[in-house]
Amino acid sequence: MIDMTYGDVIDENLLNEFTEDQKEKIKKLVLNNEKGYFIDIEEICSICNISVEKAKIFGDFDMNDSGVYDEENSTIIYNPLDSITRQRFTIAHELGHAVLGHKGTSFRTKIADKYENILERMKETSANQFAAKLLMPKILVKSLLKEEIEKLSFDSNNLSALDVETLVENIAGKLKVSRESLSYSLKNNNL
Repeated sequence: MIDMTYGDVIDENLLNEFTEDQKEKIKKLVLNNEKGYFIDIEEICSICNISVEKAKIFGDFDMNDSGVYDEENSTIIYNPLDSITRQRFTIAHELGHAVLGHKGTSFRTKIADKYENILERMKETSANQFAAKLLMPKILVKSLLKEEIEKLSFDSNNLSALDVETLVENIAGKLKVSRESLSYSLKNNNL
């Protein structure tokens, strides 16, 4: 696959959520065979001056939570017990809270009662959408799909369920996201 920049693949509307300086730095980041074809979420956090830390397992961190964005300290804390793909999505999700200007301490959790009201749930939904668009940009996913279909000599007009499963598995690995997240992204982007 050819070298691309993040500016080539990330949706302009999403990039516009960042400051102009951050946006220009992010757009210059490179995707290639050497670096891989996944979005380096920790590099983007670094550009945004947000530190990323593993939660201390026996500290104050609730192990039912996947992550927390602490606005005051400009820090994302994630659950080290989660899978790597979930950790990456959590970091992108918490970055979404930061970039979208969600005030206070935000968290990603399995406990629905932690969300105080409908507005808090809406913030979680918008942070999820931000993370999905950032980690699985439509243009990048489409390029990887085309490349993988050609590499495996699949007929793009007649894919079996097994072909689709193979494509999802292979591309999710390249993007460093879960198969489930990629499946949702493919459906949401009509791919």
